[in-house]
Amino acid sequence: MNELSSGGPPMVRINGARVKEIREQQGLTQLYVATVVEVTTDTISRWENRRYPSIKRENAEKLAQALTVELADFLDGAEEDLPPSENVAPVDILEPPPLELSAPVRHHPRWPLLFTGAVVLLLAVFLFFDHSPRAPIVQGFAAERFLPAQVAPGQLFPVLLQVTSDPGSDISIIISETLPPDCIFNISVPAAGVYNRKDGIIKWVARQQGGLSTFAYLVQSPAEAVLGDQLVFSGRILPGKATPVTVVGGTRMTIGSVHWADGNGDMRIDDEEILKVYDLFSELPDFDYHRDLVDDLWAAEGYRRDEQSGAFIPQDRPGVKGQMP
Repeated sequence: MNELSSGGPPMVRINGARVKEIREQQGLTQLYVATVVEVTTDTISRWENRRYPSIKRENAEKLAQALTVELADFLDGAEEDLPPSENVAPVDILEPPPLELSAPVRHHPRWPLLFTGAVVLLLAVFLFFDHSPRAPIVQGFAAERFLPAQVAPGQLFPVLLQVTSDPGSDISIIISETLPPDCIFNISVPAAGVYNRKDGIIKWVARQQGGLSTFAYLVQSPAEAVLGDQLVFSGRILPGKATPVTVVGGTRMTIGSVHWADGNGDMRIDDEEILKVYDLFSELPDFDYHRDLVDDLWAAEGYRRDEQSGAFIPQDRPGVKGQMP
């Protein structure tokens, strides 16, 4: 048996070596796991080094959530039961830190205004980003992804995530995104807590305090991708002990030959397209989505893609710009 009881809190036996193995396989730090479980890194270290074989079941469940595995994956059923008073790991409680949600968190005292603003934003980007019906509120949470409609091979492009929660909610969450095969993560705002390049998984841990929160990251498409290939994204949010919530919205995009901001693929970025880019990213001043290049392509009459380097080069039609009337 691996569960203990003596009138106190339920205890379970864990295989610390297995916990460490799972954590390292996923590229997770002890600090990340400790933050999710709400204990100290010293406690995680004691668990992994098997100084104490038994911990509270509640902490074991949080540990499973942090590792994104089932509790049974690291329970140890090989040892005989011990009285709960013996070999029970002391836990250094970590008060939930004021986890900074580097992505802007906008607190709106009036929920209808928030909803109206979100609808306006969605309408503004509808034709530009791959988009599905509005994310439904599930267990008090909704998560939606916005993707460009297409991207050229080897090009960096942005992905936007919006997390919405009921007013008054205040809970730590884990956001997990899985990239398409051969895509490479570049940067994110807020900074990601975990990036497992082998499996293409990005994770953030943050505090969701009602309203709307925004996350953005930059990805490079596969350099060897062929025109017409599809890139498929998936993700989920783990709100505390609740059931994970699937990220909806844009899930796939097409490999093309145009810049990601060129929504209609006509080899120029027009006024409507540049405004849609600004609508999405204006509140993320620290997010470097190569805005200068987008501005340069918009200021020109069009652009071309260099066949050798893959770079996008602004082009003006002769006699249109740069001449006095």
